[in-house]
Amino acid sequence: MFEQLAVLDAPQPRSVDATMGALSADMSTLDDDALLDRLQDCQRIKAFVESVEMQALARFAEHRTHDKYGIHEFVEDEIAAALGWSPRAAAVRLATALDLRRLPRTLDALTEGRIDYMKAKAIAEAVAPLADDQAATVEDRVLPDARSRSVGSLRSMLRRAVIRADPGAARKREEKAAESRQLSLWAEDDGMAVLSVKAPAPQTQAAFRYVDKLARTVRDEERTLDQTRTDVALDLLSGKANGGSVSTEIRVTVPITTLLGDDEPAELADHGPITAETARELAMDANIKRLLTGPDGSVVGYDARRYKPPTWMTELVKARNPRCTFPGCRRKAHDSDLDHTIPHENGGPTSPDNLGPLCRHHHRLKQTTAWPWRLNQHPGGRFTWTSPTNRVYHTSPEPR
Repeated sequence: MFEQLAVLDAPQPRSVDATMGALSADMSTLDDDALLDRLQDCQRIKAFVESVEMQALARFAEHRTHDKYGIHEFVEDEIAAALGWSPRAAAVRLATALDLRRLPRTLDALTEGRIDYMKAKAIAEAVAPLADDQAATVEDRVLPDARSRSVGSLRSMLRRAVIRADPGAARKREEKAAESRQLSLWAEDDGMAVLSVKAPAPQTQAAFRYVDKLARTVRDEERTLDQTRTDVALDLLSGKANGGSVSTEIRVTVPITTLLGDDEPAELADHGPITAETARELAMDANIKRLLTGPDGSVVGYDARRYKPPTWMTELVKARNPRCTFPGCRRKAHDSDLDHTIPHENGGPTSPDNLGPLCRHHHRLKQTTAWPWRLNQHPGGRFTWTSPTNRVYHTSPEPR
C-alpha cells in the first residue's frame, strides 16, 4: 500500500509517511509552488483511495452474485443505503468498478495517482460497448496523455478512439441511442428548475440555433442573450409564441397560516419548497389544488378501510412523502407506486400510517426473497429499512 501511494508523478516520489506528513504540515509558510505540490499530493491520495473503493465495490458485487442469475438486481441499493448515496449514484459507481476489472492499466493509473476517478470513469464508460481487445487498444491510445488533459478533452479523445475501433458498431450505437431521447425536468434552488432535452446532436444543434436566431432579433437592453434565449424557448414550448396558452394544475401543500398572510414556505409538488408569496401568486394564475397542514407540518385529514385509497388520501400521503421512501432515492412520489407497508392481505389498513410511495424498482426490492429487506413504518411518514446484512436505515420527510 505504501509503495502504491508513493508511485506518484512528482519529480521526487515520497513515501506515504512523507506525503501524509507534508499534508498535515502548517500551510502558512508555504509559497505558491509548495501549495501546488500540496494540492497534487491531495489528488494522488484521493485517487489511491478511489481505486480501493472501486475494488471493494467489485468485490461486494461478487458476494451478491448468483451462480445461475448473475449479480443480484438490488446490489446497488444495498450499497447506496450503507454509504448515504442515491441508488443511481451507487449504480454508476458500481458500473465503473465492474468495468475497471477488464481495464487493469486504467486501474493501475488510478491507484498510482496518474489519473483521477472522473478520468477512470470516462475511460470505463467509453469502452463499455467494445470487445476486450478493442478496449485495450483505446486504453493504449488515451492513457499516455490522460494525466495532462481535462476530463472534457479526454472524453473527446475517447469518442474518436472508440469510433476508430469499430466504425460500423459506432453507427449502430448512435441509432440505438436515439431511442433514449427524452425531455426531463428537475428542481433547483430559489424557485428555479431545469428543463432538459436529450436528443441526437444534429437536431439539438438546429433547435438551439433557431432559438438563438430568434432571441437575437428580439433582444432588448434589459435582458442578457442567455435570458432572452430562455424566454424565447419557454414561449415556444408553452404556446405563448403562437398566441396559445396551456392550462395548468398546480398542486401545493400549504400551511394554514400561509393562507392567512404569514411567510411560512409552501411545497410545490414535484419541485420542493417555494416562498409563501410565490404560492399565493400561483393561486392567482392557475387551477391550484391545495392540501392544508397544521403548525407542526402534519397534513390535516384521515381515514382508512379499503384496499384502494381515495384520491384525497393518495394526495395526502404523496404530499407528506414527496419522494420514494427508500434511503437516498429521489424518484418523485407522483411517479411511484403507493405501497401498503403491511400488506393489505395481511391485515394492513389503508391509512396514511400504513401507506408510502415506493418507486417501482424499490417496490420490487421490498418484495424480493433473495437477500430480502424488511420495512417498518412509523407515524409522520417515517420509515425504517433493514438490509440483508441487518443494517438499519431511517428515512423521514424533509423538514418543512
